[in-house]
Amino acid sequence: MRLAFLLLAAGALLPAGCSCLVASAGKEPVAFTTREQVRAEFGRPTATGEEAGRFYEEYVTRRKLAEPLLLANGMLMASYCTFGLAEAALFPLTIYETGRGFVVGRRLRYEYDESGKVRAVKLDGGTLLHAAPFAEPAPSQPPVP
Repeated sequence: MRLAFLLLAAGALLPAGCSCLVASAGKEPVAFTTREQVRAEFGRPTATGEEAGRFYEEYVTRRKLAEPLLLANGMLMASYCTFGLAEAALFPLTIYETGRGFVVGRRLRYEYDESGKVRAVKLDGGTLLHAAPFAEPAPSQPPVP
């Protein structure tokens, strides 16, 4: 009887993490650092402009884009904390969101500084949370004696 419960618990962990793998798969929107790299990957922008002193370009794509790292990690944590039971809801939801992106498309917005370096990336209107490489560099301070 104990062996049956042990096998059941081990079997419950098998599907854990599938939704996280689907969510994190795809093209990383934050992998680009310059305007030229973004244009080489996504082609001609659907909209351009300037807002709050930053130039931006918007693209609509039907490619599979990787979700923000915090979301994928949250799915993995929920899956492990519920011994895989959360996958019953997370996996179909992730598949739906991925399919919706293929049919309707996803909107990417890249914001640049004056030199053409990427400073922010927004996916469907929300800022991507793992855009750490785009943070402004800290001003250099003289050493304190």
